[in-house]
Amino acid sequence: VVFLFLLLAMPVFSFAQFNAANKNAVKSHIGLRAGIGISTYNLDDSRALVTPLVGLAFDYKIASIPLYFDSGVYYMDLGTGFRDFKYPYHMVSTQYPNGHPEDKTTHTLHNHSLMIPAGVSYHLYLSNKIVLQPFSGIYLSYGITNEKIDLGLREGVGMSFGKFYTNIGINLGLI
Repeated sequence: VVFLFLLLAMPVFSFAQFNAANKNAVKSHIGLRAGIGISTYNLDDSRALVTPLVGLAFDYKIASIPLYFDSGVYYMDLGTGFRDFKYPYHMVSTQYPNGHPEDKTTHTLHNHSLMIPAGVSYHLYLSNKIVLQPFSGIYLSYGITNEKIDLGLREGVGMSFGKFYTNIGINLGLI
């Protein structure tokens, strides 16, 4: 959704691809990434799990326009938190068919994972030091904790400020 919005908004930003910064666009970038990841599952009473994210990222210019292939390898906990009954369901009173709020306890389900994303990004040079980078692609992850493989879609938008980079995006697991 974010990527499609940005693609539709590209004519507004089209001036950026012709400025002097684009003429000096580098062929590739490599760097360390660190931040936070927010993960959740589609479960009743699930809650987001905020965990560290670290990795090595690179991109490579693949066209005469500032279109880049992006990849890397990241560590991220793709787990979740959820609330569950403290007692077996048959012990829950009929007065509270969904369980009394005090009869629930919070659990955290960790899924420490290695993730390898692959996709494309378009670099919109807003100035010599500021670059807007919408991205879209796929990812493959291996759960170290549960020994499962996941394949999914990812999209979002990043922004470079000189040598610093930040992004916001979504990974949608398909398996």
